[in-house]
Amino acid sequence: MGGIPEGWQVGHLRDLLHCNPRRSLKKGTIAPYLDMKNVPTSGHIADEVVDREMGSGTKFVNGDTLLARITPCLENGKTAYIDFLDEGHVGWGSTEYIVIRPQNEYPESLGYLIARNSEFRQHAIQSMTGTSGRQRANAKALEELPWLIYPTGVVCAFDRLGGGYLKLAKSYGNKSKNLSQLRDTLLPKLLSGELFVSAAETYLAKAEEPANAEKVLLEFLQADDLQSVQLNTLKSQRLILVAAHYRKEVTNTVLWLSQFGVICQCFKVTPYQAGAELFLNLEQIIPTPEAADFMIGMMAKEAEEKSASHEQKNRHTLRLAFWEQALEAFSHSNCTLYSNISPGKDHWLSGGSGLSSMPFNLIFGKNELRIEFSMQRSEPEANQFVFERLQAQKEKIEADFGASLTWLPLPSRKACRILFARPVDGYDKANWPEMIQSAGGAYDTAGASPEWPAGED
Repeated sequence: MGGIPEGWQVGHLRDLLHCNPRRSLKKGTIAPYLDMKNVPTSGHIADEVVDREMGSGTKFVNGDTLLARITPCLENGKTAYIDFLDEGHVGWGSTEYIVIRPQNEYPESLGYLIARNSEFRQHAIQSMTGTSGRQRANAKALEELPWLIYPTGVVCAFDRLGGGYLKLAKSYGNKSKNLSQLRDTLLPKLLSGELFVSAAETYLAKAEEPANAEKVLLEFLQADDLQSVQLNTLKSQRLILVAAHYRKEVTNTVLWLSQFGVICQCFKVTPYQAGAELFLNLEQIIPTPEAADFMIGMMAKEAEEKSASHEQKNRHTLRLAFWEQALEAFSHSNCTLYSNISPGKDHWLSGGSGLSSMPFNLIFGKNELRIEFSMQRSEPEANQFVFERLQAQKEKIEADFGASLTWLPLPSRKACRILFARPVDGYDKANWPEMIQSAGGAYDTAGASPEWPAGED
């Protein structure tokens, strides 16, 4: 504890504050809830508080301090000062908090100031017990810590200064959250051009001769309708900020905008004076010159991946819709190959031929519809045997089928295939009924025509 001021005394921490005071909140009540992930590691302001039905957890009121008691949250500094509740309300949160409350004669901020004290935190960490990875600080042990007893008058005088800074930090924190919400609300409207029209309406309403904003804008943009007008397309905006210092909220917003292709640059300006002359040092800090090409490349790669992911989702949706329509049509026809098969997102369906590991496949592609008989046993000799026996019936099979087939013995591979492919615009749904009808008829013919080799099952 070091030197003790004259007239001061040494006691226990319980003389200044007590841990986990009793709070009342009925189970099932909807009340503000603070999750551990939203407790700050520095500062006192909680990131996000939500209303949730009370279950099992720690209860607290305004003026309480929450100290994370479990590893590694305690070591990481997770501590919050409760000042966000309405008057008379009780909040709740994780069971892994120790609630700290000063004794009645001391100001409420004392609990938070002690919780941030490095000596106190070290004692809290040393009091942890339990299995490795799930250790918890002991509230009783903390109350018994030897501690300097501060005179009430000194603490109250200090609170008039320190407590004011807590309120100021809360005020700035609220403003920061409001700015973030405003950013998330307005920026999409700015990028889409929605506010562009609203601003024009406001301006024209004050003019001597009011006019229709949408009509004026369409004349200026030489467009038929606003929906067809592309404003603020990706990589067409450029945002340059110049300042001596940047708040975290500003740099976060710049990095967020960069994810959407908006070219953002932040320059830090530092003034210097040499005699009567002034100089400015201009330094680009976002992105740094060394990382600029890398960030541009990453944004391009991310945009490409998003485009590919969107295209893949569209393909999956189309395939599922095609197979649903095809299987429904097959169920009302003579084609029974896929009677017990459900539609999926793959580009193929397989149906049994009566020979193991030798299915009939229907392949649905963007530019091609293909039906095939695939001989794909693990033994190449068996595949070759069946292929040769069928090839001996080639003229009859093709005559019954009504078209020439492609015969692929594939000697360099285990499998053999016999297939028929036709070019189609597979992603045009208008073509689907005819495609499905032709596929069903082809399978009826293909399945009935061959004389399957004896001895093969």
